Amino acid sequence: MGKNKGSFSVCFVSSYHPRECGIATFTQSIIDYIDMPKEKIKIVSISDKPGFYKYGSEVIHEAFTEDKSSFVSAAEKINKDPDIKVVSIQHVFSLFGGKYGENILSFMRRIKKPIVTTFHMVYSKNSSPNKFEVVDSSYSEITDKIIKMSDKIVVIIQPMADILIDQYGVDKEKIIIIPHGNPAVKRQLPGKYKKLLGIGKGKMISSFGLIRPKKGLEHVIYAMPEVVKKYPDARLFILGESHPNRSADYYNFLVEESKKINLLNKNIFFVNRFLSFREIINYIFATDVFITPYLVPEQTSSGAIAYAMGCGKAIISTPFVYAKEVLADKRGLFVNYADSESIFKAIDFFFSNPKKRKRMESLAFEYAQKNSFKIVAYKYLKLFREVSNNNK
Repeated sequence: MGKNKGSFSVCFVSSYHPRECGIATFTQSIIDYIDMPKEKIKIVSISDKPGFYKYGSEVIHEAFTEDKSSFVSAAEKINKDPDIKVVSIQHVFSLFGGKYGENILSFMRRIKKPIVTTFHMVYSKNSSPNKFEVVDSSYSEITDKIIKMSDKIVVIIQPMADILIDQYGVDKEKIIIIPHGNPAVKRQLPGKYKKLLGIGKGKMISSFGLIRPKKGLEHVIYAMPEVVKKYPDARLFILGESHPNRSADYYNFLVEESKKINLLNKNIFFVNRFLSFREIINYIFATDVFITPYLVPEQTSSGAIAYAMGCGKAIISTPFVYAKEVLADKRGLFVNYADSESIFKAIDFFFSNPKKRKRMESLAFEYAQKNSFKIVAYKYLKLFREVSNNNK
């Protein structure tokens, strides 16, 4: 891949470490693996707390979610840098401030460089947003404007491209599908990592990410009494803190529900912090069954599933858009939305059918090997180079 190194710079517009945010983790992963000189990678960080984060020298500007002028000044700074040839926007509506993230439009209107926008969520024009989401029907107007001002659109799975083509009228030549990406790791036996983490030898169920109501984790908690009745050594680990831009009420609710069924710190454990990449991988390696019981059928991305597949895990999920795409062909088990009985049956199936579980693990791992962050970063670099060359 060395032949792809070049002299031009790319500027990522995204939340960025040390901010605790899934998009920040994604962007960091791409930067870690992209095969270009690190001094050629520049960042406009999207911050929710002005001056709070201590960024590295690669961050050339800090834009504040609720300060439109900081987006304008970010665009001006990029325009003045002749070395920056491509701007990569990592887009979710909740990230950019204003009404449903509209502040990004002030930035895009002023940019005089090619823009590649990665949509991590694409909403259908034909239905209202799910009640758990933070947008209303005006999101489609913002989406249209972002599309028009982007030279290329990156989506993670084919169904996202289908929505953009069929409902937003986007030329298919403008859309590039680049998978989410997952860790390039070798499969590991759970026992070694259970010992490393000091969590004992019992059967482990886990889920990770920033905790908010759309995650549906209460329904796994409600399944646990039946799970424990049949498998007394089974334990559920809910990994991650409450979403920093949401109320902590939901997290506290999960803890209280675990107390009510007398399983808190017995068979249900909370790791209440933002986990580092290495910690996430260690916990997934220790996991026997990974679960994403999310309540938003329209969800088009899940780093949690991507990571679990990359580690070769047995996965249970509700059938939201992303999960249906990547867990098809027996790469995982699907359960009903908000249905603890369905969740129990799926957990029971995996625990009582180890051979079938291992087969699904292998299928998930094989699929994920095509989508490691190293491969995904290469695809981004190839796209950036093409966009840069087309703009000469």
